[in-house]
Amino acid sequence: MAERNKPLPYLRWYVTDYRASRRVQRLSWQERGIYRELLDECWVEGSIPDDPEKLAEIADCPRGVMAEAWPNIRPLFKPIDGLDGMYMTSPRLEAERSDDDAFRVKRANAGRKGGLAKASNAKQTLASSSEQFRAEQSSSGASAVAAQPLGGAAAPAEPMASPEQMRAILDALKSGKSNG
Repeated sequence: MAERNKPLPYLRWYVTDYRASRRVQRLSWQERGIYRELLDECWVEGSIPDDPEKLAEIADCPRGVMAEAWPNIRPLFKPIDGLDGMYMTSPRLEAERSDDDAFRVKRANAGRKGGLAKASNAKQTLASSSEQFRAEQSSSGASAVAAQPLGGAAAPAEPMASPEQMRAILDALKSGKSNG
């Protein structure tokens, strides 16, 4: 099972929005590359430090290059409230993350609902089969019931679960345990 709070391994990238941003287009080609690296870090980690030395390590660039680039890139991020400006995030990425999280919650709830319906149907089918089995056992007095295929030829008798085994299976299903 995947971790619930783990970020998605991908990020939707809207090229037209990126290219239309005048703030981004004013950056040099080098600053745009650093900006993209920092956006990726922000997506995976949730934030970036507001420290050019640490950012240089993250973006794998010389400290001097980051020291020059950071004043132009920094306005594209915003400080995280309550952390005294020590960490920053991208408002656009956070909006995307919120949308993605809402979508994942919606899909998880739909899956849970479908799983519960399937489990309920399985319990009803098993209960119905158990009742039918008990009725056939009591009316025939036999310990095993032979199935009749559609063609009319008798199939060899297959051993069936005893009433005690069927009750154990039903109890396990009711308590949510698997008998696999």
